[in-house]
Formats: sequence, structure tokens, C-alpha cells
Amino acid sequence: MELAKLSGRDRDDLQIGYEYAPSHWGRGYATEAAGRVLEYAFEVVKLDRLAAIARPANVASVRVLEKLGFRSVGCRQDDGLVWCTEYRLTSEDWRLNRAGSRGG
Repeated sequence: MELAKLSGRDRDDLQIGYEYAPSHWGRGYATEAAGRVLEYAFEVVKLDRLAAIARPANVASVRVLEKLGFRSVGCRQDDGLVWCTEYRLTSEDWRLNRAGSRGG
């Protein structure tokens, strides 16, 4: 799990990234770890927004991002080769999503 600068000349956002071995898929690790990274990014570092990219075929990763409140903002080429969906999450949307998941 990491925070890194989104690649590209016209990109200034930080992105959240993760990769897990197939033997660890489907256990909720990505959602749990990413949730902690978002908490750090928005509460400690005080970022206004975060980005993420995922290949549309990676349905599990897309689902993790959606569960965390990320919204699709379009498509882009990752490393100039593979088309990916780009996502954004603002600190305000994160706080609203978090409050909603806690029941208020």
C-alpha cells in the first residue's frame, strides 16, 4: 500500500496504490489497508483529494475503490500502454462516506 505521485506531466495528485498476491485476494485486506491509508492522508496529512487508477477488467480492485467512495473521472493510459479508469476521492466525500458507514 502506498501513496505516490500520479504519473504524467499534467497530473499533480497523489494516488493510492496496492497490489496483493493472488493467495490473499478476497479477504478484505485491500479495503482495510486502503481505509487506513485514506484516514492518514485526509486526517494527518490533510490532503484535499486522492487519485487512483484501475484496469476495468480488474473488477475486485474497482470494487475496493468504489467501497471506499472513489468516483470514476475518466480514462487514461497507464505507462502509455494499457487503458485504465481514473478515480478521485475528495476529503469531503471521504468524510461523508465514513460518517454514513458508521450510521451517522
